Amino acid sequence: MQKIPVPKLITMAIAFFCLATMPGQVAAKDSSGKTAKSVQTGKERLVLMPLRVSEEIKNMQAAMETALVQGLQQKYEVFQGEQVARKAREIFLKESRNKVSTECNEIRCLQNIAEAFQAELIATANVTKQGGGYFLALSIQNIFDNKVEFSKTMTCEGCNAFKVVDKLKILSAVVASNANDTTNEETQADRKLKAEQLKKEQQEFEEKLRNADVAERKRLLDAKALDDKHLAELKAVAEARRKINQVQPTSFPALELAKSEIGSLTEKIATIEAGYEKELTDTRKQVKQRYSDKLDALSNEQKDEFESASEFKAKQEKRSNAIISQRDTELARLNISTVAETETAPLKARIKALSDHEYIIGTEGIDAELGSYDTDDHQFTIKLRSKTSALRLKLNGIIPLQGEEAKAFKKQWQTGLVRPEAKAKFNGELVELVLVNDADSTRWVELQTKFYSPAALKALFQTGRVFKDCANCPDMVVVPTGSFNMGEANSAHRVTIKQPFAMGKTEVTRGEWKAIMGTHNQTSSINDLNGVDDDRPVAQVSWNDAKDFIQELNSKTGKQYRLPSEAEWEYACQAGGQQEYCVDSISNAWHDRNIAKKQANAWGLYDMTDKLWEWVEDSYHADSNGAPSDGTAWQGDNAWRVLRGGGSRRNPQDKRAALPQTIRSPFGAYFGFRLARSLP
Repeated sequence: MQKIPVPKLITMAIAFFCLATMPGQVAAKDSSGKTAKSVQTGKERLVLMPLRVSEEIKNMQAAMETALVQGLQQKYEVFQGEQVARKAREIFLKESRNKVSTECNEIRCLQNIAEAFQAELIATANVTKQGGGYFLALSIQNIFDNKVEFSKTMTCEGCNAFKVVDKLKILSAVVASNANDTTNEETQADRKLKAEQLKKEQQEFEEKLRNADVAERKRLLDAKALDDKHLAELKAVAEARRKINQVQPTSFPALELAKSEIGSLTEKIATIEAGYEKELTDTRKQVKQRYSDKLDALSNEQKDEFESASEFKAKQEKRSNAIISQRDTELARLNISTVAETETAPLKARIKALSDHEYIIGTEGIDAELGSYDTDDHQFTIKLRSKTSALRLKLNGIIPLQGEEAKAFKKQWQTGLVRPEAKAKFNGELVELVLVNDADSTRWVELQTKFYSPAALKALFQTGRVFKDCANCPDMVVVPTGSFNMGEANSAHRVTIKQPFAMGKTEVTRGEWKAIMGTHNQTSSINDLNGVDDDRPVAQVSWNDAKDFIQELNSKTGKQYRLPSEAEWEYACQAGGQQEYCVDSISNAWHDRNIAKKQANAWGLYDMTDKLWEWVEDSYHADSNGAPSDGTAWQGDNAWRVLRGGGSRRNPQDKRAALPQTIRSPFGAYFGFRLARSLP
C-alpha cells in the first residue's frame, strides 16, 4: 500500500493550522463500529482536508475553503480548521514513534484522522491554474470502504481568483443537491434556475456590447471614408491649381517690384488657405465631436469591482491617450496648410527665391555725392543715400587716394565713369556696397565706411590679418585659400577652399553677446549674463541661439557673418598643416576660463581644441560619401547638427582636429560657437 513520506505529512500537518472550524458534538458509534450520524444535526460527519491551490492564488486560499464549507454544510457536518490540524499532527507523531521507518501509511493516517472525529468521509479539493483559466476539483470518499461518495470537476475560463471563489460555492453546493431533502431540492432547483437566468442575461448583455462596438467601429470607418473622399477631391483640385501656379518667371525684377510681388504672393497663399479653411471647417468639427463623444463615454465608465483604483486609472489613461492620438492623426490629415501645400508650394518657392536673391541697385536707386579732398589725410569724403524705401542706405564714407591717383579719380567721377552699386536682400538689408569705376573696371569695396581699391583690399586681407567691423564686433582673422585632406586617415577626402574668408579669432564671448543681443536672457539655455566675466566664451548656446546672434549682427553691420562650415573649421584649425591638434601639442591648448590665454595656431586662431564644443553649419552625415569638395556646408534633412573642437573637460584624444561631434540635444553646458565671415 502507498506510503506518505514524513516530509509530506509534516507539510500536510502544518497546512492544517490555517483551518479554523471547530468540531461539533461527538456522536457514539453504532453496533457495527462505524460512525453514526451526528445526534445534534442528523447529518453525516465529514473531514475537509486543506485546499490545494496554485502558488499565485495562495493569498485567496482561506476564502476559497470558506466557500467550499458553505456548500458542504448543507448536507454534512463539516470538520476543518485548527482542531483537525492539531489532531493530524498528533497522529503523525504517534505513528512515527511506533515504527522503525519514519513513514506513515497514507490510508491508515487518514483513517485515524477520520476516527478522531468519528467520521467516515474525507473531502479533498484542488484549484489549479491552467493557461488563461482555472481547473477545479472536489472529491468525497469513504476512507474505510474506499467508496467514492462524490467526485466533480469544473473549469473556469478567463476567470480571476474572485470568480474561482464563486465557482467553488457552486461546486460544493452540487453535493447538497443530491440530498433527499425535498425542500433543499426545491431550493437548489430555484438557485440553479436563477443561475441559468443570470448567465443568460450576462450573455445577452455581452452580445449587446459586442454589437454596439461593431456598430461604432462601422460608424467611425464610414465617417472616415467620407472624410477621405472629401480630402481626395480637394487634393485633385489643388493639383490642377498647382499646375497653373507652377508657371513662374525665372528672372528677377527690381527690388521694389520684388517686394510688391512677395506681398501679392503672400496674399494669394492666404486666400487659398482661407478657401480650404471654409471647406474643411465642418469636417474638422465632426472629427473633433466624434472623438469628444468617445472621451466622454470613457470618462463615464465605472470601475470593475475586482479592479484596484490604480489599475482602473492606468487603464483609463492608456485608452484616453490612444483616443487622443487617433484624433490628432485624423486632424493632422485635415490641417489647412498641409492640404493647401500642393497648391501653394510653387508660390512659396517663388517667395523663397525672391527673398534669397541679392538685388543689384545702381544709380537709379542711390544718390551719390563726392565731397572735397583732404590733403592732410589724403582722402575724399563721400555721401550715399538710397532714393527708395526698399533699400536701407545712409552712409558718410571716405575714399583714401594719393596725389595723381586722386586727381584721376575726381575727373572720372565728374564724367560719370564712377558709379555706386549696392547689393541687397528684398527686405532692404545691405549685403555689399561698392563704387564701380568703368574707366578700368575696378571695384572699390566699402568696409567700415571706407572704400578700398582691389590692391588695397588684397593688402587688407592678408593671411592672419585681424580686423573687426564695429567696436563691439568679434575680432576676425583672415584665412587664405588652399587644399587639405579632411577627416581622419581612413575616411579622409580632399577639400579645396577657393575663396578666402574670415574666422573668429576666439569663440564669441559673453561681452560680445551682450553688446549685440543685450543682457536679457534670449533663451532659457543661456545662463544669466549679468555679473559674469565678459572675457569668457558664452556657453550653453543652442544652434538656433547662434543663428539668432548672427542674424542680429548682420542686421547691425550689413556684413555676411555666418557659422563656419565643418570643412572651413577643420581647415582653419590645422592652419595649412596636417597636424593632429590645432596647436603644436594638446598641452598648449589646455583650457583656461578666459579666452586667448594659451598658444594660438599658425594663423592666429585661439582655443579651437579647448574651451567649448563649437557649432558649425553642417547637418550630420554618417560618412563622407557625397561630401562637398569646395568647403561649403553639407546640408541635409537630418535633425542632428555637428559640433567641432572639444569641451574643456574632454579627454585630449577627443580634441583631435579631424574629430567631429554630432548632437541632437538643443544645448549643452559646453556648447558655444565662433563666427565665420565671407570676404569681398
